[in-house]
Amino acid sequence: MGTACFSFTDTVLWVVVVYLSLHLVPIEMRVDDLEQPAPREQPPAVTQRPEPHYQYLNLGKCFHMPRSECPAEPGTCRRVGSVSVLCCDLDSIRLKEALSNTITQNTTYLHVLNASIDELDVSQAVFRRLASMALTDGSIGKITGQFPKYSSMACLNISNNNLTTAKLPSSQRPFAYLFNLTVLDASANNLTEFPLSLVHSNKKISVDLSGNKYLPCKHFQRAMETNNISLVTFLQYNQTFCALDLQFNWFKDVQIVQIDHLKVHKELNANCRNIQPLDSNCSCVFERLELLGDEVTNLVAVDCSHRHLRHLPTHLPPNTVKLNVSYNNITSLGAVGDDPSYEHLRQLFVDHNDVTNIVALEGTKFIDNFMVFSISHNKLKTVR
Repeated sequence: MGTACFSFTDTVLWVVVVYLSLHLVPIEMRVDDLEQPAPREQPPAVTQRPEPHYQYLNLGKCFHMPRSECPAEPGTCRRVGSVSVLCCDLDSIRLKEALSNTITQNTTYLHVLNASIDELDVSQAVFRRLASMALTDGSIGKITGQFPKYSSMACLNISNNNLTTAKLPSSQRPFAYLFNLTVLDASANNLTEFPLSLVHSNKKISVDLSGNKYLPCKHFQRAMETNNISLVTFLQYNQTFCALDLQFNWFKDVQIVQIDHLKVHKELNANCRNIQPLDSNCSCVFERLELLGDEVTNLVAVDCSHRHLRHLPTHLPPNTVKLNVSYNNITSLGAVGDDPSYEHLRQLFVDHNDVTNIVALEGTKFIDNFMVFSISHNKLKTVR
């Protein structure tokens, strides 16, 4: 009995040993797992930073891509980076479809190259979030509507699209709500009206109007007034020209001049207002350029005809070479020799006045160097 009991006890112990041998290793593994430090939290994946909105604006230009970057399939758009879209060779229908398929809420740069658009409606909501918009080197039949209110647009490039003022009517004020606009490139078009509303908003703006030769110079002059000169920067300054209206008595013409000429023209206008008597309201224009010594000088023509003058005007602008005082009541030519501002005078028109003699011209520079002297219909008694 004792032996059987011993055998049963031994059997139980062996069963325990076998059980532990089968389960000890897994138990130890679990303990080891508990003793290991918790895995470190991985940093979130780095997302691509959007391009800075002003990386192009700081250079005075909008987002612009070369033709080599156009999509492989003509008439389509493609994303460039995370916030930019480039479209090439589109017409009106394809443009609307391509923009709706490509532009997302993150899109802030758009360049449309060589688009043939009959009518571009800029009031579309798709343009609201754009910071930079360029439609270049194409053909735009007409721009209609106004850019959306609260638009983010800081740079607009509509260069080289054969735009005329009729196609971009100021009466519709398409730029009225572009309060953030700091760069406008409308170069290489055929505009004949300056977007003055953009430079009267008391904010700094850079404007490129080069290649529009028939914009009136008087519009540039307004933009260059003292209160605006620190606000407006003309990009491509040396390549920007304007149309200057010239009128001298019966002669009227349009001259294309570089806008830097307007600074000199502004000075001429100031000198013209100083002609005595102050109420004479004479008109002054640049007659021609002439090389005097080593410097190119603007020679001036002054028209004081039909002004009811009794005496020759004085304090003429510097380098006055031509003076017309016809159809007045002038009796004496004494100022020609007495007033230093007559020093460079070469042409003098005194027709239809009351001059009785020309003795005052004796010994003057004018009588030695004049090219034209017209004094018909006066009260001359002797000429000597």
